[in-house]
Amino acid sequence: MKTTLYEGRFVRLVDDDGWEYADRVTTDEVVCIVAIDDGHVLLVEEFRKPVAAPVISIPAGLVDRALAGHSESATEAALRELREETGYAARSIEEVVSGPISAGMTTERVTFFLAFDLKVGKQMLDEGESIKVHRVPLSRLSAFLAECSARGALIDPKIFAGLYFARTRGLAGDAPEWWRGLRARVARMRRGERRAARNLASDRRRADDDEVEPVPARGASDDALARLGRVLNWLGLTVGILCGVWVLLCAAALLGAFGYTDAIGTGAALIAGVVVGFFSWLAGRAALYILAGR
Repeated sequence: MKTTLYEGRFVRLVDDDGWEYADRVTTDEVVCIVAIDDGHVLLVEEFRKPVAAPVISIPAGLVDRALAGHSESATEAALRELREETGYAARSIEEVVSGPISAGMTTERVTFFLAFDLKVGKQMLDEGESIKVHRVPLSRLSAFLAECSARGALIDPKIFAGLYFARTRGLAGDAPEWWRGLRARVARMRRGERRAARNLASDRRRADDDEVEPVPARGASDDALARLGRVLNWLGLTVGILCGVWVLLCAAALLGAFGYTDAIGTGAALIAGVVVGFFSWLAGRAALYILAGR
């Protein structure tokens, strides 16, 4: 049997068949944002009363279930919290994982986001908040955290979890700048596609009432990039197929089908066909992924 032992403004304590845990009154979802800016990661420092110490962490906050009269999405909350706590606005953001924070203690769930292609601005803190922003080079993050720990600050382990996801997507300084730029473009395109889909669904619901079928509007530049990606993918696939035929002919020649005796030259031609065919196919797939988002 589930009973409420205590309920305050923000938190309630629940007993569920002898298992006591904490539950938030207004929401159960937290967002954490790993914000990468030109080889730097944005960290925030704030004094936390439960641990009686300043805590170094990545920007985070609650999903507001009653913001502006409607339920806020996790993505909207991540963009808002990043802007409020750090002053940075993310033009590209990507959800990477969601799960419980402490499954034996609380119903809270956390969703990690990667934010990049940032634009600096001013903090928009709530009354009573005091948050210091640290823009730390990824190359000296360990040294920075050691310095913070030495002066008595506590380190939130979610920093390391967030950076793991950044590294798996080539955003934590391990990838060259041009690749991070392409990743930012793909993320912006995908966000635009999701926004267009949501708008189209909303338009169709309104159209059902008016008995009018809306015509979805697409950006010309996005259409052109998508078409270019498909054309380059087709070209890469075509070259790959031709190289495959070439490889088969070379293999047949090595087996004596055409009476050739230059095994070294034929073998080199076979290897060249394999290499060119593979990289042509790979380049085509990369163009389709980067330009068409597939």
